This record gives sequence, structure tokens and C-alpha cells, in this order.
Amino acid sequence: MPDSPVAQVTFDEPDFTPQELAKLKKFHVSKIIRLFRDEPGVLRIGKTHFTLRIPRRVAERVFASLTVTK
Repeated sequence: MPDSPVAQVTFDEPDFTPQELAKLKKFHVSKIIRLFRDEPGVLRIGKTHFTLRIPRRVAERVFASLTVTK
């Protein structure tokens, strides 16, 4: 099952909280939560009130997609 989310989980990769990414990238925490809450690969714990853990590879992918190139 190489396509299942469980098969893609790695434990040697750091995960970030929204607060950590907000501080690192100088974004507001609410912006980080909006960017990542439905992003594939992000661990979301809970339904209405939830906690996010954002893998480094996902953060890099999302921030790269925000970069405007000419």
C-alpha cells in the first residue's frame, strides 16, 4: 500500500506546530492554521477544536507554492 497515508509517515522528519511555523516565517498563527488545516500530509487531531502537526516536507511544499516567480 505505497499510496496510503500511513505508508508515507516518517519519524525522522521534524513536525512543526502552527505556532512554531508562525514564528519561523513571521506569519500570524491563524494564517498558518488556514494554510495547513486541510493540507494532505498534515496530522490533524480533533474535529471542531483541533491540533495540527505539520511535517517539514509539507511546510516546504506549501511555502514554495506561495512564492511568486517571474
